Amino acid sequence: MRKYFTIFFLIILTFINLSLWAQVQSILVLVPNVNLTMATVDHYQNGNSNLVSAALSISSDVNWDLSVKSDGDFISGANSIPANSFGIEVMTPVGIDQPERFLTISDQLIVDAAADTYLGAVDIPIILDIKYRAIGGTSFFNKPASSYSATLTFTITPD
Repeated sequence: MRKYFTIFFLIILTFINLSLWAQVQSILVLVPNVNLTMATVDHYQNGNSNLVSAALSISSDVNWDLSVKSDGDFISGANSIPANSFGIEVMTPVGIDQPERFLTISDQLIVDAAADTYLGAVDIPIILDIKYRAIGGTSFFNKPASSYSATLTFTITPD
């Protein structure tokens, strides 16, 4: 009596489809507190600025826009200075500075990375310098000496 063995091979192929729907973007505020000092007559008349090196770090795998807004006027107790009395200017690593924008409670576009091939979708963080400026003038006259503050919100969005 012969015994027959039948051997079956079962081959299973698995195909995996991976779809990535999310874009990877991050923004990190490297210098969370910025000081502007109004200490001279010239500061009150013509303004004063503070260039903050390495203020923000941005990473994105797609082109991006960067915007900023203030939570309101700059406040000290019952006294205030209008947000639009302050400007912000972004300095890029390759020296392509963005135009100064004045703060409002609405988002102000301060960088359009798609307009600059160096700033677009890259694999490394982009470090940005920011120049903050109090414009001076009548908004600062007759205000009590004090620290006035507001919170700025930076937002990165896909372009």
